[in-house]
Amino acid sequence: MMSFISDSSNADFIDVLTRFAVNAFVILILIGGLYKKTEENKEYVFPLVIIGIIIFLLSSYLSIVRVELGIALGLFAIFSIIRFRTRNMQAYQMAYLFTIIGTSAINALALFPHLLRGMFLSNMLIITSVIVLEYYNHRTINQKQEISFSNLELIKPSNRSELIEHLKQITELDIQKITVKEVSYIKREAKITIYYKK
Repeated sequence: MMSFISDSSNADFIDVLTRFAVNAFVILILIGGLYKKTEENKEYVFPLVIIGIIIFLLSSYLSIVRVELGIALGLFAIFSIIRFRTRNMQAYQMAYLFTIIGTSAINALALFPHLLRGMFLSNMLIITSVIVLEYYNHRTINQKQEISFSNLELIKPSNRSELIEHLKQITELDIQKITVKEVSYIKREAKITIYYKK
């Protein structure tokens, strides 16, 4: 695919540029159009975009040296783990990480009889799947957050409905349910986990 590095083939050069442009556009949709709109934590936006670009270029290079599939997958695994080794990633961010890695590898390595048509269909399947899953996640899965609460009178089970309404007012969140994790009568404080829809 990238023999233009050695023999300056215009066809191969255009092939790589086309693949890179399509891959960049798909990453823009996945990260800029979907991830940023649904995830409050934006710190992974830059790493995800850079990883997508590097994985594409690395995959293109691997197609030159004809590295065996097992070694290539091992390199991808090491590459993806090193950046996030010291931090705990949520399943949501991890899903987008592997989506970006897989999409970039497919766009760099996949051989289609008709390049643009094949890339369009494969990337549309990925984007459509992410959109459907995001819709399902938004409609059916609650987010959760732990808060501290000082009004112990409302902690009583008999006042649970009043507590939920009170928390809705002060947090401005669509709270579905709550669980009381810990109550300290000395500190006059309770730890509450709230479950809400975005």
